[in-house]
Amino acid sequence: MQMKKAMRIMGLCCVSALLVACGQTVVGTDEIDVTAATVHAQENVLEQKNKENNAAATWNDSELEEWKQVYLDYLDTMAGAQNCAYSLIYVDDDEIPELAIDYGFDGGYARVDGGCRAVLTFHDHVLDQWEPLRSRFTYIERGNRICNVSNSYGENEISHSDHVYMIQDGKWVSVDGGYYREYADTSSLSAKLALSFKDDDYDWKLVREYSWGDTDECVSEAEYRARLNAVYPEAQRIEPQDYYFLDDICSIIRTGNAASAGHRYELVEEDVTWEEASVRCREKGGYLATITSNEEMCRIQEQVTAEEKSDVTFFVGAKERNWLEHGTEELDMMTLYTILDFWLDGGLDLPRWQKEGEEALKDYFVLVYHEADKRCYLDEELNDILTAKPSYRGKIGYICEYDSMF
Repeated sequence: MQMKKAMRIMGLCCVSALLVACGQTVVGTDEIDVTAATVHAQENVLEQKNKENNAAATWNDSELEEWKQVYLDYLDTMAGAQNCAYSLIYVDDDEIPELAIDYGFDGGYARVDGGCRAVLTFHDHVLDQWEPLRSRFTYIERGNRICNVSNSYGENEISHSDHVYMIQDGKWVSVDGGYYREYADTSSLSAKLALSFKDDDYDWKLVREYSWGDTDECVSEAEYRARLNAVYPEAQRIEPQDYYFLDDICSIIRTGNAASAGHRYELVEEDVTWEEASVRCREKGGYLATITSNEEMCRIQEQVTAEEKSDVTFFVGAKERNWLEHGTEELDMMTLYTILDFWLDGGLDLPRWQKEGEEALKDYFVLVYHEADKRCYLDEELNDILTAKPSYRGKIGYICEYDSMF
């Protein structure tokens, strides 16, 4: 079944193609209006159709290995699958990888180092999932250890926990773990401020209490570290190195390659708006590039440097529909590019351009080359960059993506 690669970012309108789930309904580029309102309406229609036709698994292929089919079936029926990022990792020492599913936010909608929803493992025809409650995790590759690392903030204290798990007979089981809490004995500052600034002008004392095991046995810091290291050698811990959006992880599970593996890119230098760039790509038979994996970013970065266009600001195929609406799905999807570390300066911003009382959000995506570390990032800009930055004349462009190499 032919698929178009789609952007899986909350609040993003990719005018080139609309995919709502792994391998599900595709809308041709000639059917899509470039206005955000039309795209949003089409997304709602597709979402409703997929809810009504949720029974069939997308990748039903008798030649697939069993674990692949099971993972694909799981993703095909998982609520909110398009809002997550995914990574294949090896926790135990067999040849079937575990599938990590990441939200990017904790339960309080605060950006964290990782907001893991679940890690799946498959053994002897049985799927089992570990749910670390949207907290960060590290693991020891092929060492059969994974550690749920979480931090919580109370009114007057900060708590940290380390809980270690392993795979035993195909099931996730607890190994051991503990936690510690720290608080500042001060009446002048809150604990958070005291821990952050440690101002010598204030009379306070930092208190840290360690507990270990199911009985919450009180231990010293040295004992805590020793017990943790005995079951989880911290020097060997790592985090997932590569995350993917839904379409890419489905393609990798099935074929070994990301959905964009055979795509071609054209770097065009032209002083246009984002809307004009989108139309021009569709007229060429492609669409504004939707960058959804580290591999794809690397290919485009290599092309930017090879063509000596590192000083050009390129429009790419996404723009914001909603900005940080707390409690909505838009918020979850906004983090996917953060998980992939694509953002310039480390994260989303709400930059506004203002002139003569007019205000506009920089809610269109561009790709820029950062000379300091010689890599490409995504950033936000106006639809018409020259309106605010006349000096950019001659240094604006766009990237067209084509589904085939020729």
